[in-house]
Amino acid sequence: INKGDLASAEEEAVKALDLARKSQNRQQEVTSLHNLGKIRMSQGEIDEAIHLFEEAVEHGEKLEHPNPRETALCLNKLAAAHYAQRKPAKAKTALHHALKIVGPEGDLRLELLQNLAAVSQQQGDMRTAEALLEEVRVMRVEAGDPPPCEGASLLWASRVWPAKFYKSP
Repeated sequence: INKGDLASAEEEAVKALDLARKSQNRQQEVTSLHNLGKIRMSQGEIDEAIHLFEEAVEHGEKLEHPNPRETALCLNKLAAAHYAQRKPAKAKTALHHALKIVGPEGDLRLELLQNLAAVSQQQGDMRTAEALLEEVRVMRVEAGDPPPCEGASLLWASRVWPAKFYKSP
C-alpha cells in the first residue's frame, strides 16, 4: 500500500487471506483481513473495508491467544471508516472499544485519543475534544515527548501552558 501499487497489494492480501483460511491460522487471518481492509479503504470501498475490519475484530477477539494490539488497530481503522462515512457514533463506539483493549498507557492509546478527539470535533463536542487532546498532551509530556509548538498554535499554547511543555520550533 505504501508504494502506491494497490493492485499488487490487493493481490498479495487476497492470497495471504486465502492461505490463512486454508491453514486455519486465525491470527494470520486477522492480520490479512486488517490489511485487505486498509487496501479497500485506499480504493474508496468503505463499506467493504468496514465489513473486513469487523470480521477481523470478531475473529481477533475469539482467538485462544488474542493479540490485543492487532484487535485495537483493527478497531481504529474501523473507526476511521465510519468517520469517513460521517457516522461518528459508530466511530466513537469502535474507538472506545479499542481504548478498553489497550488500557491506560502506550503509543496506540495516544493515537486512539487523538482520533476520538477528531470524532468529538466532528460532532461539535469541543469540550470533549479539548479534554481528550489535553490528556494526549499530558501523556506526551510525561513520556518526554512534548508536542511541537509552532505556527498558529504557538500563540494559543503560550497562553495556556508554560513553554517547557512544548518542543521549540
